[in-house]
Amino acid sequence: MPGYAQRGFFHRVFIHNFWLKLVSLLLAIGLWKYQSRDPVAEVEMRVPIEFQNLPDNLEIDSTNSTEVQIRIRGPERVIHRLQAADVHAELIWRRFGQGKGLSI
Repeated sequence: MPGYAQRGFFHRVFIHNFWLKLVSLLLAIGLWKYQSRDPVAEVEMRVPIEFQNLPDNLEIDSTNSTEVQIRIRGPERVIHRLQAADVHAELIWRRFGQGKGLSI
C-alpha cells in the first residue's frame, strides 16, 4: 500500500488542477521577469534634519549639522523622479534620552 499513498500524493500535488497550477507558474515567472528588468539606480542627496520631541531645555549647538547626506537605492524609474523634498531625516529625541551624547 505505500505505492498507493505515494501515487495519491503525486496526483494531489502535481496532477490535480494541473492547468491552473501551470497558468499560475507562468504568471509568476512573467511578473518576476517584468519586475527584474527594471535596473537598480542609486542617488545621493543632502536633506535637512527634522528634530522632533526636543525638550524645552535642550539647545542644538551645531549650526552646520542641520543636513545629512544620504544614499538611496531602488528601481531606476522611481529613483530618478525622487526630489529632496520627498525625503526626510528625522531625529526623535525620546530614543536618546538625557545624558547621552549624540554627534551628527
